[in-house]
Amino acid sequence: MKIKQVRALVDTFTGKASELCRQLAFAGIAVIWVFKNSGDKNIIPNDFLLPLFFLVLALAFDFLQYIAGSIEWLIFNAIQEHKYTCTNEDTEVDSSPNWINYPHTVFFILKMLAVIASYVFIVKGLSARL
Repeated sequence: MKIKQVRALVDTFTGKASELCRQLAFAGIAVIWVFKNSGDKNIIPNDFLLPLFFLVLALAFDFLQYIAGSIEWLIFNAIQEHKYTCTNEDTEVDSSPNWINYPHTVFFILKMLAVIASYVFIVKGLSARL
């Protein structure tokens, strides 16, 4: 297997995981909304406040993941264009350093953990209602 194939698999799975994570965050918010108390001062039941916090946090991490990735690669691109005074898109540039993906990878992992934590608390809140 070539590294190109490995990277393609990583991109496929992390991309799909990000999509699903985002959908699960919105679905979790919808589930919590179903249990809202319209007559109470506090619309969201107390046992759903923590999972709602984690879901909103997951969406924030999702946003930050793509912001960090954009900044990382914009900087790398600018450095390479300056170094090679690129006028042709086919110009060979330096390989990217391994650490360049670390910032957005951290947000990716935090996003996944936040969604998992939220669903643990959602299941706990739902099971208390059965």
